[in-house]
Amino acid sequence: MNDSFTEVEYFVDLNREEYVRSQEILAGRAGKMARGMRIMSLFMLAACVVMGITDFRYSNGIDWSLVSLLVLLIGSELWMMLTMPAQLRRRSEAAYDSTVYNGYVFFGTVTVESDAIRKRTATATTVIPYEQCRVYAETADMMIFCGMDGKSIVIPARFLNERTAEATRQAALKNVPLPRQMLLDKLVPGIAEDETISLPNRETTEDVLLTVEVDYTDNEIVGIAAETAMERFVASLPSKCVLMTMLASLGYFIFAIKPLPLFLSALLTAFLVSVIKARIRMRRAITRTERRVCKLRVEFTGSYILLVGKADGMRPLRLPWSHVTRAVNCRDTVEIYTGKDRQLSIPKRCISDFEELSGIVDSHLS
Repeated sequence: MNDSFTEVEYFVDLNREEYVRSQEILAGRAGKMARGMRIMSLFMLAACVVMGITDFRYSNGIDWSLVSLLVLLIGSELWMMLTMPAQLRRRSEAAYDSTVYNGYVFFGTVTVESDAIRKRTATATTVIPYEQCRVYAETADMMIFCGMDGKSIVIPARFLNERTAEATRQAALKNVPLPRQMLLDKLVPGIAEDETISLPNRETTEDVLLTVEVDYTDNEIVGIAAETAMERFVASLPSKCVLMTMLASLGYFIFAIKPLPLFLSALLTAFLVSVIKARIRMRRAITRTERRVCKLRVEFTGSYILLVGKADGMRPLRLPWSHVTRAVNCRDTVEIYTGKDRQLSIPKRCISDFEELSGIVDSHLS
């Protein structure tokens, strides 16, 4: 940085849509890996076609198992290509929500220093030296500094004026190595030069409207772990289908094993392993923690639901009401969801005043 460098400091925040947008931009940087996976998939597809033609030529018949495998491979590839943007969005939204639920605050102060960019929030401080910046990306609506350790500082344009935007840009262009710069568009500042953004008061505490002490039985907590593992398996099914198809192709090519039965067997095995492993791990956790993992305190306030675990190492989880999409009244439980993901299952036997709980939930979801 030249001798005329002047340190600048300003407030920033990051909402869910901006976080998702930043992940989409960074994913574009990683396109070479995605292209490599597609090339491998095309190679496996070509190998299956060659094997099918060879088999037809020497046996004078069609191997319908191999044809089924080809159809499955093509379908899986098309499914992954069509759903990849949606999957990236869902993963990014889940990552943002998880970060918020664990208490991280995105609102903080960004300081552009001579050798690094720094962001301080109420919960953490992130420092990215320019020489260790893996990617500097600039678009019309944000700047992104991504460090070698995977941590990022995202600066939306709505918090920058001409002076702070230019100071941040010059610090990046002069210090971040040129191959690591991704300049998609010039940022358009979102505020005027004389506008200021003040730090909001986040120290206020809220009264607890209702507290529920949850004590799961061993079978209940193990069942929740198994259901969660099943949901994750279903969500990753397209990518698993591609991997299992490649495995079945190799089995056919090397050992002459019928590919379709091998594919179905491998997929069923992966499903059973994921569910059984989740059940076994939870059983072990219950044993190690002497059932403290089964105990949970749920506090309902006007702005969020606070989940406080009793086991060692479990951090409190805060679910803002703005993220809760629905609550389902089941026969034995009350299920609370954020998006498509279930975040909380409360056995009705643990709820002392069901009518009060229903009133609190209805007032926030209506």
